[in-house]
Amino acid sequence: ACTPSSSCADRLVTDLAPRIFRRPLTTAERTEYLAVAQGTAAGRTAAQGMEIALAAMLSSPQFLYRSEVG
Repeated sequence: ACTPSSSCADRLVTDLAPRIFRRPLTTAERTEYLAVAQGTAAGRTAAQGMEIALAAMLSSPQFLYRSEVG
């Protein structure tokens, strides 16, 4: 619960994304999701960017499917 801003977008990517993906993010993933969440990827506001980043995280195969070795 925070006001959409660059610091809130950083918290979204740093705190929530690893829980969604059930693993730590790679540096490239973190950079890409942070750019989207902050709105810098396509000239959006932080609120729009955070909404798009969260939708992308929740629709990714890493969230939808759980891979099991065995």
